[in-house]
Amino acid sequence: MMEAMHFLRVRGSFARAREVFSVWERAIEALAFEDHDPRLVEGYLQRARIEIAAGELSEASEALDVASAHADDRSCEMAEVHLCRGRIARKRGSISEMEEAMKRSIELFEQTEQMEYLARTIAALGQCLSWLSRAREAADMHLRALEIFEAIGNEALIGRSHELLIASMYDIGEDERALAHAEAALDSARKQGNTRLEA
Repeated sequence: MMEAMHFLRVRGSFARAREVFSVWERAIEALAFEDHDPRLVEGYLQRARIEIAAGELSEASEALDVASAHADDRSCEMAEVHLCRGRIARKRGSISEMEEAMKRSIELFEQTEQMEYLARTIAALGQCLSWLSRAREAADMHLRALEIFEAIGNEALIGRSHELLIASMYDIGEDERALAHAEAALDSARKQGNTRLEA
Protein backbone atom coordinates (compact mmCIF):
# COMPACT_ATOMS: atom_id res chain seq x y z
CA MET A 1 0.00 0.00 0.00
CA MET A 2 2.93 2.36 0.62
CA GLU A 3 3.99 1.95 -3.00
CA ALA A 4 0.44 2.62 -4.20
CA MET A 5 0.19 5.82 -2.15
CA HIS A 6 3.56 6.98 -3.45
CA PHE A 7 2.65 6.21 -7.07
CA LEU A 8 -0.70 7.99 -6.86
CA ARG A 9 0.86 11.02 -5.15
CA VAL A 10 3.53 11.37 -7.82
CA ARG A 11 0.83 11.19 -10.49
CA GLY A 12 -1.20 13.86 -8.71
CA SER A 13 -4.09 11.47 -7.94
CA PHE A 14 -4.51 12.79 -4.42
CA ALA A 15 -8.11 11.64 -3.88
CA ARG A 16 -7.24 8.07 -4.82
CA ALA A 17 -4.09 8.20 -2.68
CA ARG A 18 -6.24 9.23 0.29
CA GLU A 19 -8.57 6.31 -0.41
CA VAL A 20 -5.64 3.90 -0.27
CA PHE A 21 -4.52 5.52 2.99
CA SER A 22 -7.99 4.98 4.47
CA VAL A 23 -7.84 1.29 3.56
CA TRP A 24 -4.36 1.07 5.12
CA GLU A 25 -5.54 2.85 8.27
CA ARG A 26 -8.43 0.44 8.76
CA ALA A 27 -6.07 -2.50 8.25
CA ILE A 28 -3.55 -1.35 10.86
CA GLU A 29 -6.34 -0.72 13.36
CA ALA A 30 -7.42 -4.33 12.91
CA LEU A 31 -3.83 -5.60 13.23
CA ALA A 32 -3.19 -3.56 16.41
CA PHE A 33 0.48 -2.74 15.82
CA GLU A 34 2.70 -1.69 18.71
CA ASP A 35 2.83 2.08 19.28
CA HIS A 36 6.38 2.46 17.98
CA ASP A 37 6.12 0.16 14.98
CA PRO A 38 7.93 1.87 12.05
CA ARG A 39 5.14 0.75 9.72
CA LEU A 40 2.75 3.05 11.57
CA VAL A 41 5.09 5.98 11.14
CA GLU A 42 5.62 5.32 7.43
CA GLY A 43 1.89 5.24 6.77
CA TYR A 44 1.29 8.64 8.33
CA LEU A 45 4.40 10.01 6.65
CA GLN A 46 2.91 8.93 3.33
CA ARG A 47 -0.32 10.73 4.23
CA ALA A 48 1.67 13.86 5.09
CA ARG A 49 3.52 13.70 1.76
CA ILE A 50 0.21 13.38 -0.08
CA GLU A 51 -1.19 16.47 1.66
CA ILE A 52 2.03 18.48 1.16
CA ALA A 53 1.89 17.72 -2.57
CA ALA A 54 -1.82 18.61 -2.62
CA GLY A 55 -1.17 21.89 -0.79
CA GLU A 56 -3.26 20.85 2.22
CA LEU A 57 -0.69 21.89 4.80
CA SER A 58 -2.88 21.74 7.91
CA GLU A 59 -3.81 18.14 7.12
CA ALA A 60 -0.15 17.37 6.46
CA SER A 61 0.82 18.79 9.86
CA GLU A 62 -1.84 16.68 11.57
CA ALA A 63 -0.52 13.53 9.89
CA LEU A 64 3.01 14.41 11.01
CA ASP A 65 1.81 14.87 14.58
CA VAL A 66 0.49 11.29 14.51
CA ALA A 67 3.68 10.01 12.85
CA SER A 68 5.90 11.68 15.46
CA ALA A 69 3.79 10.23 18.28
CA HIS A 70 4.63 6.73 17.00
CA ALA A 71 8.28 7.35 16.08
CA ASP A 72 11.32 6.81 18.28
CA ASP A 73 12.90 10.19 19.04
CA ARG A 74 16.24 9.46 17.35
CA SER A 75 15.09 7.27 14.47
CA CYS A 76 15.29 7.58 10.71
CA GLU A 77 11.50 7.93 10.73
CA MET A 78 11.72 10.97 13.02
CA ALA A 79 14.32 12.46 10.67
CA GLU A 80 11.76 12.15 7.89
CA VAL A 81 9.12 13.80 10.09
CA HIS A 82 11.40 16.83 10.48
CA LEU A 83 12.16 16.79 6.75
CA CYS A 84 8.44 16.96 5.98
CA ARG A 85 8.00 19.76 8.52
CA GLY A 86 10.71 21.63 6.65
CA ARG A 87 8.82 21.20 3.39
CA ILE A 88 5.66 22.55 4.99
CA ALA A 89 7.56 25.55 6.35
CA ARG A 90 8.95 26.21 2.88
CA LYS A 91 5.49 26.17 1.32
CA ARG A 92 4.31 28.58 4.02
CA GLY A 93 7.22 30.89 3.29
CA SER A 94 8.86 30.43 6.69
CA ILE A 95 12.45 29.94 5.59
CA SER A 96 13.96 30.21 9.08
CA GLU A 97 11.56 27.52 10.32
CA MET A 98 12.52 25.39 7.33
CA GLU A 99 16.19 25.81 8.23
CA GLU A 100 15.58 24.67 11.80
CA ALA A 101 13.63 21.59 10.68
CA MET A 102 16.24 20.65 8.08
CA LYS A 103 19.07 20.91 10.61
CA ARG A 104 17.20 18.64 13.01
CA SER A 105 16.56 16.16 10.20
CA ILE A 106 20.25 16.16 9.24
CA GLU A 107 21.29 15.50 12.86
CA LEU A 108 19.09 12.41 12.92
CA PHE A 109 20.00 11.14 9.44
CA GLU A 110 23.67 11.37 10.43
CA GLN A 111 22.99 8.62 12.97
CA THR A 112 21.52 6.28 10.34
CA GLU A 113 22.77 4.56 7.19
CA GLN A 114 20.40 6.54 4.97
CA MET A 115 23.14 8.44 3.18
CA GLU A 116 21.10 9.53 0.18
CA TYR A 117 18.38 10.99 2.42
CA LEU A 118 21.11 12.72 4.43
CA ALA A 119 22.68 14.26 1.33
CA ARG A 120 19.31 15.30 -0.13
CA THR A 121 18.45 17.06 3.12
CA ILE A 122 21.86 18.77 3.26
CA ALA A 123 21.30 20.00 -0.32
CA ALA A 124 17.85 21.29 0.61
CA LEU A 125 19.38 23.15 3.54
CA GLY A 126 21.93 24.62 1.13
CA GLN A 127 19.11 26.03 -0.99
CA CYS A 128 17.43 27.38 2.14
CA LEU A 129 20.64 29.18 3.14
CA SER A 130 20.91 30.64 -0.36
CA TRP A 131 17.44 32.14 0.02
CA LEU A 132 18.62 33.65 3.31
CA SER A 133 21.61 35.22 1.46
CA ARG A 134 24.07 33.13 3.46
CA ALA A 135 26.11 32.22 0.40
CA ARG A 136 29.21 30.81 2.09
CA GLU A 137 27.19 28.44 4.29
CA ALA A 138 25.10 27.43 1.29
CA ALA A 139 28.21 26.57 -0.71
CA ASP A 140 29.55 24.50 2.19
CA MET A 141 26.28 22.52 2.35
CA HIS A 142 26.27 21.84 -1.40
CA LEU A 143 29.89 20.71 -1.30
CA ARG A 144 29.10 18.35 1.55
CA ALA A 145 26.09 16.94 -0.30
CA LEU A 146 28.19 16.48 -3.44
CA GLU A 147 30.80 14.51 -1.51
CA ILE A 148 28.14 12.10 -0.25
CA PHE A 149 26.48 11.71 -3.65
CA GLU A 150 29.88 10.92 -5.16
CA ALA A 151 30.53 8.34 -2.44
CA ILE A 152 27.26 6.53 -3.17
CA GLY A 153 27.64 6.95 -6.95
CA ASN A 154 24.33 8.68 -7.75
CA GLU A 155 25.21 10.39 -11.03
CA ALA A 156 21.95 12.31 -11.39
CA LEU A 157 22.34 13.88 -7.95
CA ILE A 158 26.05 14.49 -8.54
CA GLY A 159 25.09 16.53 -11.60
CA ARG A 160 22.40 18.41 -9.71
CA SER A 161 24.89 19.28 -6.95
CA HIS A 162 27.32 20.67 -9.49
CA GLU A 163 24.50 22.78 -10.96
CA LEU A 164 23.67 24.24 -7.55
CA LEU A 165 27.34 24.91 -6.89
CA ILE A 166 27.66 27.06 -10.01
CA ALA A 167 25.47 29.79 -8.48
CA SER A 168 26.87 29.24 -4.98
CA MET A 169 30.44 29.75 -6.13
CA TYR A 170 29.58 32.88 -8.12
CA ASP A 171 27.78 34.24 -5.04
CA ILE A 172 30.96 34.00 -2.95
CA GLY A 173 33.19 35.37 -5.69
CA GLU A 174 34.77 32.05 -6.66
CA ASP A 175 34.32 32.45 -10.41
CA GLU A 176 36.90 29.85 -11.44
CA ARG A 177 35.37 27.24 -9.15
CA ALA A 178 31.93 28.11 -10.55
CA LEU A 179 33.20 27.42 -14.05
CA ALA A 180 34.74 24.14 -12.88
CA HIS A 181 31.37 23.05 -11.49
CA ALA A 182 29.70 24.08 -14.75
CA GLU A 183 32.09 21.78 -16.63
CA ALA A 184 31.47 19.01 -14.13
CA ALA A 185 27.69 19.44 -14.52
CA LEU A 186 28.05 19.14 -18.30
CA ASP A 187 30.23 16.05 -17.91
CA SER A 188 27.65 14.48 -15.62
CA ALA A 189 24.89 15.26 -18.14
CA ARG A 190 26.90 13.56 -20.88
CA LYS A 191 27.38 10.47 -18.72
CA GLN A 192 23.61 10.28 -18.30
CA GLY A 193 22.99 10.85 -22.02
CA ASN A 194 21.33 14.15 -21.14
CA THR A 195 21.93 17.11 -23.45
CA ARG A 196 19.69 19.52 -21.52
CA LEU A 197 22.62 21.49 -20.09
CA GLU A 198 24.37 21.74 -23.44
CA ALA A 199 21.50 23.48 -25.20
